[in-house]
Amino acid sequence: MSDKILAETAPNVYVLKDNNGIEQAKTLADNLWLRDPRSIPGLILTSPLKRAKQTAELVGRNAIRIVEIDTLRAGGGGDLEKLPYKHWYEVPEHELKRHGAEDAEMLYARAQLAIMNIIKSSKDYDLVLLIAHGGIYQMIKANALGLRDPIQGYSIPMPKNGEVIRLDIDNKQ
Repeated sequence: MSDKILAETAPNVYVLKDNNGIEQAKTLADNLWLRDPRSIPGLILTSPLKRAKQTAELVGRNAIRIVEIDTLRAGGGGDLEKLPYKHWYEVPEHELKRHGAEDAEMLYARAQLAIMNIIKSSKDYDLVLLIAHGGIYQMIKANALGLRDPIQGYSIPMPKNGEVIRLDIDNKQ
């Protein structure tokens, strides 16, 4: 298995692998903590899935408040969750609901809820770190870019090992 794969999947269980994923989380933490203290987030919002919570704990170093937000979870795969995640992409979009999985419209709508939850949870903080999963990030970015067709959200490039994105939210409105 490639050392670039951060997690292995089983039904609703995602854990960081012992090698690269943990090292990447520690590197992210070092980069945050060794920079200007103003770059340290006051809050980490995380998916409730285990690998995201583990990353949040490694990055937060027991000094940053961590809040789980259910709408940041990975896409619900229904009976596809029995398969490795890479096989989900082999199922045509129009067949996802038949498997009990979220289709693009459902994920896009959840991303809208996630944005509202992010705004509500982060109103008292100047800097917030989100730790979530690729599909929900794609749809959050699709919403932020004003894309109205949820399928377009899947066209947003997504690196294999995650990314750091910046969202500026004006909570004063």
